[in-house]
Amino acid sequence: MAGILVLIVPMLSSYYLKSRLRNKLILVVVIVLASLLFSILHIEMVYGSFFEPQMYAELFVLHIFAAIVGTILFETIVQNFNLLKRVIKAEKLEVVSHLAASISHEVRNPLTTTKGFLQLLREEDISQKKKEKYIEISLNELDRATNIIKDYLTFARPEAEDNHSIDIHSELRNCINVLTPLAQMENVQFKESFSSENIFVLGDPLKLKQSLINILKNGIESYSAGGSIEVSTSKDHSSIKIVISDHGKGMTEDQVLRLGEPYFSTKSNGTGLGMMVSFSIVKAMNGQIYVKSEPGAGTSFTIFLPIYLKSER
Repeated sequence: MAGILVLIVPMLSSYYLKSRLRNKLILVVVIVLASLLFSILHIEMVYGSFFEPQMYAELFVLHIFAAIVGTILFETIVQNFNLLKRVIKAEKLEVVSHLAASISHEVRNPLTTTKGFLQLLREEDISQKKKEKYIEISLNELDRATNIIKDYLTFARPEAEDNHSIDIHSELRNCINVLTPLAQMENVQFKESFSSENIFVLGDPLKLKQSLINILKNGIESYSAGGSIEVSTSKDHSSIKIVISDHGKGMTEDQVLRLGEPYFSTKSNGTGLGMMVSFSIVKAMNGQIYVKSEPGAGTSFTIFLPIYLKSER
C-alpha cells in the first residue's frame, strides 16, 4: 500500500503546485486519510488487532487537523519566500533607479556651474584675465563631475580615502567663487566672516568641496526674491566650527529631522541625495553637522570638523 502511495504522490505534485489552496487542502487530506486507512487495514490484517471506534475517530480527526495545519503552514512559508524574492528584486531595481537619480543630481551641480562660466565667456568686454579664471574654474568643475561619476562607479570596489591636509578657509572661498555666478542670477550675496587663523582639516578635498557646495547651493535655492548667505568660521582647541546661514523659506521641525535621509527633499524636483551625501562626507571626516531652521526665518547649518595638525602625521 505504501509503495502505491509513493508512486502516486509524485504524479500529483504538478497538479498540487498549480492548484489553489482549497484544492491543495483537499488533496493533502485525501492522501493522508488514504495512508491512514491503508495503515489501519494493514495492522488489522497482519496482526489481527482492532481498535475501539472512538480511537478510529480520534485518529482520523487528528490526522485531518495535522494535514490542514501542516499544509497551511507550508503554503504560508512558500508564499513568504516568494514574496521575499519579489521584494529583493524590486529593491534591486529601486537601487538602480535611485543611483541613476543620484548621479544625475550630483553631476548637475558642476555642469550647471560650467555652463554659467561658459556663457560669461561670450561677453565681448570681458578681460583676458577673467577669461582664464573662468576657464580654470570650468575645467575644475568638469574634473569634479568626473570624480563624482568615478565615486559612484567604484561603490562596489571601495578604494582607500585620498586624505590630504585641507586649508578650510581656502576651500570655503573656492566653493563661494564657484557658486557666485549662480548666486548673482538669483540675486543672492555671500557674506564671509572667517577666523584670522589658518585652520586645516584632514580629508578628501574633492568630497569636502562637494559637501559644502551642496549646502551652499541649497541656501541659494531657498530664496525666491534674493537675499544673503552668511558663512563664518571659529575655532576651539580641537575643532573648527563652520556656520552657513540663510534667511530663506526655512523648514519645519519634522523636515529638519528628516534632512539627510535618502530620497527626502523639500524641493519638488529634488532627490534629497545631495544632502545625504553631504552628511555622509562630514561624518566620514569624523565631523558632526547640526541644522536649525524655522519656516520663513531661514536655515543654519553648523559643521564641526576636527582640526588637523601637520605634526600628527
